[in-house]
Amino acid sequence: MKTLFIPLIPTMALHFATDLELIEQHIEQGKEVEVLLCNSELKSCDINYTHDQVQCDHCMAIRKKGFRLIEPSLKVRRFSELPGWSAPVDLAELDKCKTLTDLLQWKTPTFDVGMALASSLVTKTRDPFPDIDQYRSLLNPLADASLRIHNTLLNILSTEEIEAVYIFNGRFATLRATVRACESKHIKYFTHEIGRDRKHYALFANSLPHSITTFESSARDRWEQASPNSREQIAREWYEKRCEGKLKSRFNFVKEQTSGLLPDNWHSVTERRIAVFPSSEDEFVAIGKEWSNPLFSTQNEGLRAIADAIRRHRLPIHLFIRCHPNLITAHPRQLQEFQSLQGDGVTVIPPEDKVSTYDMMKNADCTLSFGSTAGIEATYWGRPSILAGRSFYTNLGATYNPNTLAELIALLQEDLSAKPVSGALIYAHALATAGISFKHFEPHPGGRGKYRGRFMNPGLLDYLREGDLIQIARRGLKIAHKTISMQSKISKKVLED
Repeated sequence: MKTLFIPLIPTMALHFATDLELIEQHIEQGKEVEVLLCNSELKSCDINYTHDQVQCDHCMAIRKKGFRLIEPSLKVRRFSELPGWSAPVDLAELDKCKTLTDLLQWKTPTFDVGMALASSLVTKTRDPFPDIDQYRSLLNPLADASLRIHNTLLNILSTEEIEAVYIFNGRFATLRATVRACESKHIKYFTHEIGRDRKHYALFANSLPHSITTFESSARDRWEQASPNSREQIAREWYEKRCEGKLKSRFNFVKEQTSGLLPDNWHSVTERRIAVFPSSEDEFVAIGKEWSNPLFSTQNEGLRAIADAIRRHRLPIHLFIRCHPNLITAHPRQLQEFQSLQGDGVTVIPPEDKVSTYDMMKNADCTLSFGSTAGIEATYWGRPSILAGRSFYTNLGATYNPNTLAELIALLQEDLSAKPVSGALIYAHALATAGISFKHFEPHPGGRGKYRGRFMNPGLLDYLREGDLIQIARRGLKIAHKTISMQSKISKKVLED
């Protein structure tokens, strides 16, 4: 029986490197390996929504280079060579979708295609409530590609002897198409993602990386299997470094904040000070039922309900809503929703504000979150933490989890004690130790990296350094294409003005 690899994101160096490492491992173990790939036949994908041909060429060149580094005779098949690939795809149901709710409800018997499309769209736009009609030109080709992949895989998984399938992430449209096909045919699959840092990758058997159940089970197992002499120290160091902005990660969200700085009205407020740490709304949309908020349809709805209760009943509560720094790059609608809550009993701290997240957390009477990591960090720092949503730490016993709005309002008024720190330690230990070390991938700044000493997604200088004339020509075409496109837009605007 053979193992299938479907590398649909070669331009993302770390994730393509994961594919290459796993392929090499299987070959070294004497297993039969086959790679299914796109040679520009997909009308859209999650790294090239507009089917830009220059980008397609760049993607194929990177993939070809990667395969040469591991096994020149690697068995590959194009999607277009698979039986049933050219069969018509019915998008009539998509035409009926007028709202995001409509899209989320669109399913085939074996594929939650609407949920998959919504996940891609929301991630692309950073807008949790996108206008479906506005993005039809993006959705139609992406739906065609996703359904075509799904339907074709259903066919070959039924007719060929396949032991397992490997795919990146599994959440987005063209990727979830594979996951659902495997689940439908009861074929084992693995999704992969970044591990604790860019030197590690993580594997998830028959699960998406976003599964709360999978995370909790794995976290508890790793804690039990770890040395009692080191596991607590590892977990505590994770919290300490995160608070200091020294944790190795893609983003340092506290870098621009001022240690010790609290909101201007912090000390003048006489009510209970509740530090609220909402997440970007787009992080929760279209993951799956497991992440559905049991209290509110959205966290903004929840915050508005709490604010209304405070004002209507004159409750001795003041919410300090610390907008997450990554909202700076989100759709303006998200920030506008938070800003609209400003008023009696509510202070909104903008994402770019210098106010310290951790000083707010440590000095508040209580913290409230909807899934943010800040919720469990508060428990570590000895503060009572209320979770009004879903998160990886929901069932770790580290937060108060109300079941109704009335319970939530009651908790906000109580003089709560912090939950035991044990759940917070299990959570941090899991994140601090997640992943498998790369053997052949060397990460470089800017999302790039080398595999077996060669750049995978190189810039022009890297091509020059390696003397790769074909890639230099391709890169030049890509730059020229973007320049011409930009000049065309400028000229059009000048003419319109």
